[in-house]
This record gives sequence, structure tokens and C-alpha cells, in this order.
Amino acid sequence: SGIIASFCLIRGFKYVEAQSGSLILPTELIFASVFGYFFLGEILKVTTYMGGFLIILAAIMPTLRSRTQHLK
Repeated sequence: SGIIASFCLIRGFKYVEAQSGSLILPTELIFASVFGYFFLGEILKVTTYMGGFLIILAAIMPTLRSRTQHLK
């Protein structure tokens, strides 16, 4: 399954800019945490929530920055 995931990742970079793709990659940690919580019964710590928030914030910030540049 790791080979298939790597293939899909490389293939996906054909369709998006590398900057956008590299910002989306860390979200797999969020999905893994959510999967572990719902399907494996793992208990998430406060630091996990904070890390997830920072990852989402880092993914959103370039979009917000480009929108404000277009408005100027």
C-alpha cells in the first residue's frame, strides 16, 4: 500500500503546484489521528489538537495571503 500511495502522490503533483501539494501533505497526520480516534479508540491529547490546528492554519495561510494580494 505504501507503493500505491507514493505513486498517487507523485502523480498528483502533475496537477497541482509543488507549493500547494507540499502544504497538503502534512494533513495526512490529521486524517491518521481522526482515523485512530474513531476506529481504534485512541485518546487524543491536547497537543495533538494544537498540532492539527497549526497544520490546518499553515495550509490556509497561503490562500489567504494570495487573496489579499489580488485585492490590492
